[in-house]
Amino acid sequence: MGGDVIFVTAYGPEDETPLREITSDPLWRQLDAVQQGRAYEVSDDLWMLGIGYTAANGVVQDLTRYLAGGGTASETTGASAMERTS
Repeated sequence: MGGDVIFVTAYGPEDETPLREITSDPLWRQLDAVQQGRAYEVSDDLWMLGIGYTAANGVVQDLTRYLAGGGTASETTGASAMERTS
């Protein structure tokens, strides 16, 4: 979990997943990537369920956006730095 960048997602309806519980936990907020605004919430439909070159291209676009300096994290979950992609 101590990576330079964290991409996080959860499967299912947002209100039925533990994602918000996890990203609001004090331990989550202690991670360097979270503190430095480099934790990003990504689409589970694309990253986990996507199949084929279209999904792969979408993941590559997200990676380029965030790792090549084209994306910035914003506060979307309380005290965690996250940005939702679709």
